[in-house]
Amino acid sequence: MVEDFDDLKKESYRWNCFSKIDTEGVFSLSSFTIGLENIELRDIESIDYEGIYLNLHEEISSDDYFKAKRLLPLIIHEFTHFIDATSTLWGAKHMTLINDGYAATQGREGDLYKCKLLFDHFKRLSFPDYYNVVNKSNGTSISWKWSLTCGREFGHHGKITDKPILFVRFLTLSDNEIVRKPLSILSLLETTAMAQEFNAKSRLINQLREGREAEAAILERETLEYIYDPELTEYSVCTHLLANTQGCEDVGVSLKSAAMLARIVLNAPDSVFTRMRSNLSVYIKKFRLRNDDEVVRELKRSLKNLNYGALYYLLVILLPKGSVSSARAMQDGIKLSMKSYGIDINDYFRNSDDQFYKLNDALMNSNMPSIVRLSVAGRKNHGVINKYVDSLPMNTLHLPSVYLGDLNQHNFFPLEDSVFKDYNVDIMFDELSVKNKFITDFGDGCL
Repeated sequence: MVEDFDDLKKESYRWNCFSKIDTEGVFSLSSFTIGLENIELRDIESIDYEGIYLNLHEEISSDDYFKAKRLLPLIIHEFTHFIDATSTLWGAKHMTLINDGYAATQGREGDLYKCKLLFDHFKRLSFPDYYNVVNKSNGTSISWKWSLTCGREFGHHGKITDKPILFVRFLTLSDNEIVRKPLSILSLLETTAMAQEFNAKSRLINQLREGREAEAAILERETLEYIYDPELTEYSVCTHLLANTQGCEDVGVSLKSAAMLARIVLNAPDSVFTRMRSNLSVYIKKFRLRNDDEVVRELKRSLKNLNYGALYYLLVILLPKGSVSSARAMQDGIKLSMKSYGIDINDYFRNSDDQFYKLNDALMNSNMPSIVRLSVAGRKNHGVINKYVDSLPMNTLHLPSVYLGDLNQHNFFPLEDSVFKDYNVDIMFDELSVKNKFITDFGDGCL
């Protein structure tokens, strides 16, 4: 039971790879719980946030705008993390590793390797700081170049393994290195969440009775500061790649387009990695490479390891010019990029659904009631979210209550038939957080 907000922060701390950017909210990838430390029940009761979200008010006052601005983008950001972790194919894999690892804590000693598999999975969500290079003094302008480089993971024994890491290097126009960051699963997860947050802020600005231009300018400035903060480039790298390859200077368009592709990549079936690995000829020809060049070898090895960052990179690099001109153009561009690698997007989605539902079926037979409930919600949400989603329809999704700073729980978008209706999230926290502690302790104990 969460008796102090620090309980939630401590539980999520070890694997809270969003902590550098999600300073107002907490989402735990290990217990699937959400917390808003600086929001209390009285803040929520002071505004018709749901009516504003549903656009039931044609215009809103400045007072309501600033109250809603403090609340809605934040909770939508955190709910996006929850949806990605439960309702995408990557999320179903993530939950499967959690289910197997947590179940092994109560099983035979011979099953404890599943705990280590989960421990390693958590570690790879965002690579340790060792793999990062940051030279903040060089990142004083917003004119950045980029290049792809490749490396390998070091294993627990201190030796280089066969697992590749794709890095994106950002440089000044005079070739001084600003930052080198891995293209990780975290990069994809934060891209989708930041895009939903941006959408929420934009919608609120459009509802504002007066002062829209000033607030729009503030949003653009804040988004640019986020995108070009060298410390945060692992979160923004997907947007950088798309903006640079498309020559797009509109940060909002770049962010939303990157998020559309990122969500599709989060639903990538295993068969796509295999298909793309054997069909890199267009990529090799475009960049005048050879099959035995290091970057080609490492990309193939990355795809063999089901590296989602590699898949995103290869798709974004072959998007036709002009793909960001509209949502429809982006959809068509993604189809054409996939076609370049011999992938039919209808097959992609069909295979994705088949694999998702197969994993979800197994999860719904879990011995842990919390996993079963999360799986039911994930299945229902997966079925209603558009494949090319722009704005997630929060009011139609099955979402759990959220911990507030005063330790009240609040259900922001209640559905009449919600899986989480009248559900106390302490139950989920208690069941999953205890097992997560064992995973952490056991992983640290593997010498």
